[in-house]
Amino acid sequence: MSPQTRPTGPLSDSGVSVVVEWAVEISVDYLLYGANIVISFTVIYLLTTTSTHMTRGQIGLLFSTIFMLLVSTLYVALNTAFILIQLPLFAINPPDIISSRTRIDIAVIYVQRLNFIACDLIAVWRAWILYPRNLVAKIVLILCMIGSFAGIFVRAGLGTEEALREVGDTGGPLEMLEQTLPLLITNLVSTSMIAYKAW
Repeated sequence: MSPQTRPTGPLSDSGVSVVVEWAVEISVDYLLYGANIVISFTVIYLLTTTSTHMTRGQIGLLFSTIFMLLVSTLYVALNTAFILIQLPLFAINPPDIISSRTRIDIAVIYVQRLNFIACDLIAVWRAWILYPRNLVAKIVLILCMIGSFAGIFVRAGLGTEEALREVGDTGGPLEMLEQTLPLLITNLVSTSMIAYKAW
């Protein structure tokens, strides 16, 4: 062995804990994604085979199911790529992957929030069709969705800024309220309207 070659040893304790954390994160992501695939394909199968003529509601549900499955697939793929691209950082001479890691991190931020919007859109759509001629109900639902879009994109913009500045802070509980509170209010309002109609 030449004197310039440094011997490589096992990973440090912190490196091992990071790799274990990544493995657990990927495992949980794919476990939940597998359940999502089973449910989505069951819904797609039932919607396409139960009747010869699909209603507009069934077509909307079919496209929203496909859209949410595609978003989930993209999220799992990007999250896995984000983890795998960081593995070379444990090398003795790690490559410069900051720009790639930042781009993937920003894509994950937006794809994750697309799923939140899709869930809220489905809840609002279900309430919308139950109140076909009620202008007040439709205005309330539109205002709720505007609030959800605003909360999602404000939080996504702040997350993008943090990723570009390489700040590891994802925001505390109060900072996350700008995203979660409008989504929660939209879900509560639309679910309450559906429950009222069912009652």
